[in-house]
Amino acid sequence: MGAYHTIDLELNRKFTLQKPLWDSVHLDRIELACDPSKSADVAAVVMAEGLAHVCLVTSYMTITRAKIDVSIPRKRRGDCSQHEKGLNKFYDQVIQAVLRHVNFEVVKAVLIASPGFVRQQFFDYMYQQAVKTDN
Repeated sequence: MGAYHTIDLELNRKFTLQKPLWDSVHLDRIELACDPSKSADVAAVVMAEGLAHVCLVTSYMTITRAKIDVSIPRKRRGDCSQHEKGLNKFYDQVIQAVLRHVNFEVVKAVLIASPGFVRQQFFDYMYQQAVKTDN
């Protein structure tokens, strides 16, 4: 009684933990440790034009939950409709990844970070979509 043990675990190396009788408190703690989405306080969308990472930030680590990589055509003189379609497709995929991977009952804030105006363009698009879908 009162003894503590230390074990070193390595990434991608399997291990087995056995105990004759598990207390519900310990099982809850293990379940919480195995699923970082249940303890993430903040979500982050780190993006550039055509590339985005959706991450969950906990007290101890940052986990990348999704990577979105979409080829966006360049703007042409007089015709930027293909560029706009590509951006809209990219923004839609980022919104879907956020909805899929972020538990808004647990997460307190979502950070959107990018160089230039990509962040503001994405925020405006996301807000328009939320108003359209009444979400």
